[in-house]
Amino acid sequence: MGKRSRRLTQALLATTCLTAVSVGPAHASLVSEPPEFPASEPGAALLVGTDQVTGSLSVEGGDADDFFTFTGLSAGQKFTLTYDETEDSTGFLFVSIPSLGLSRISDGTLEGNVPLDGNLTVRVHASEQGGGTYSVTLEVEQPTTATPAPSTLALSAAGAALGGALGWRRRTHGRSAG
Repeated sequence: MGKRSRRLTQALLATTCLTAVSVGPAHASLVSEPPEFPASEPGAALLVGTDQVTGSLSVEGGDADDFFTFTGLSAGQKFTLTYDETEDSTGFLFVSIPSLGLSRISDGTLEGNVPLDGNLTVRVHASEQGGGTYSVTLEVEQPTTATPAPSTLALSAAGAALGGALGWRRRTHGRSAG
């Protein structure tokens, strides 16, 4: 293999490795009230990548329900929704995922699988005597198989083409020399 071929091969390999390393998990984000979340389904559609929501409810203030929807999730993925009330809560707050029939009173977790549409709508409700602030955190189990980025596929194809061209060159130069 000539000097130019080695340099090109090394550059392609280095670029492919750097591309593979640069592909990482999506960045998470936090959404907080205000503005107020809607009091009915489907609620506020959260940006893809949102994994934490904080809000407040007040029965006296006419805000007994908050609905919000985590979007862009992969259907069937396992999730854990962790729910925490802050110390200023009175009565009790209640969290549920209506489409899956899951609910919880007070702090804790809800677990299940993301619905087929990839959206997970959450309802937080204050009891008749209650209100207060809350925090909801979503953790979604990441798939075990990684999908390569389009640039990785293009570089792999270029590497395969280069390997084929070098092999063809060796075969043709080997025949004419012999």
